[in-house]
Amino acid sequence: VHDFALSYDLTQLVAAPTRIPDVADHTPSLLDLLLTSHPDSYQVSVDAPLGSSDHCLIRTSVPISGCPRFKPNGFRRVWHYRSADWDEMRSFFASYPWERVCFSLDDPDAVADSVADVALQGMDLFIPSSVVPIGGSSRPWFGKSCKLAARYKQDCYRAWAEASAARDVNTSQLKKKYNSASRSFKRAIAKAKSEHVASIGERLVHLPSGTRAFWSLAKAVQGNFCKPSLPSLRRGDDSLAHTAKEKADLLGSLFAANSTLDDKGNSPPKIPRGETSMSEIQFIQRSVRKALQSLDIHKSSGPDGIPPLVLRTCAPELAPVLTRLFRFSYSLGIVPKSWKTAIIHPIP
Repeated sequence: VHDFALSYDLTQLVAAPTRIPDVADHTPSLLDLLLTSHPDSYQVSVDAPLGSSDHCLIRTSVPISGCPRFKPNGFRRVWHYRSADWDEMRSFFASYPWERVCFSLDDPDAVADSVADVALQGMDLFIPSSVVPIGGSSRPWFGKSCKLAARYKQDCYRAWAEASAARDVNTSQLKKKYNSASRSFKRAIAKAKSEHVASIGERLVHLPSGTRAFWSLAKAVQGNFCKPSLPSLRRGDDSLAHTAKEKADLLGSLFAANSTLDDKGNSPPKIPRGETSMSEIQFIQRSVRKALQSLDIHKSSGPDGIPPLVLRTCAPELAPVLTRLFRFSYSLGIVPKSWKTAIIHPIP
């Protein structure tokens, strides 16, 4: 790396130590390289380590122009059902030309997707919504004690860094003071987290399990203290699988590819035909409407994004459409993927 930097006239921008060991007699070291041919255009600062890390936080401003700004995709839409105009939505579904728009296709999956698109369109028109970040960066346990400990740790780090740069005779003592402040900061964080978890536990005990308030609080706990147990996985095309569904699909395909059996050319065994057969399924509009009206509105939306509350509230208007969709799919022996879990399973 040294020869490469000299050959291309590159300058190392990080000059301060970036790893501060917690042991008194261990020497801080520089572990980060930021090489550039235009050092005057960059600004680099080294701050105290974050949290329990022993590695400093490096900040730099990079003069890049002409590059598009990427917006973070960690957002989700929240529907405000209390402000919804349910009467207008039901009128919209009742007067919509379903036959001409949705049932002109021959593929049941395409018809199901078209029906879902119309349902989402009705939600956009008659249910107010807002976009909020997923997870967020809120840390309710990071209270005043944590902030004071973090500030004291940062001040001690600054004093040590300035003394180290000036070769002050008190550098060793200042480093011990910083290490002590760093350990105090870790203890303050651990204590704050423990107290916050205990208070949440008390609240969960008094909430009925399975209710919206219970799961809202449980998810808030996961967002503050839980991390994915499985890191991002690499696919065959070098792309990464980040979400839980992408990881599950990737692991499923890998398991299926490895779960092969050499049959050595043998013929599969012949299974005797049973004497009983399942009776023909009949989709009756009354049964579909009853299934829609029995949906649990506290369940989350399916992959199509349509919440059970919309399906149950608009059951009289959506039941004829879904009955037609199920009859069409059943005649071809296909179950539409987008409506399978929400509607098909509750129907006896």
